[in-house]
Amino acid sequence: MTATAAAVLGVVGTLAVLDATDRGSDRAPQQAVLASAPLAAYGTTPKDANGDARVFTDGRLHLHVANLPDVPGYYEVG
Repeated sequence: MTATAAAVLGVVGTLAVLDATDRGSDRAPQQAVLASAPLAAYGTTPKDANGDARVFTDGRLHLHVANLPDVPGYYEVG
């Protein structure tokens, strides 16, 4: 009985470790930030609107904005 319990624990432990390792490989590698800049409100945009822009080494651009009101059309980042 003790040998069976030890075998079950060994198998469950091995599967847990292998599962954790497999999940880690699904993640995209972390990219370094090549350039960044804060974004501030412009023109008639509310003054509390803000955000930031980041360019990663793989060429991706990430924009994060907050406090923008809903408007017809689009916002422009310049």
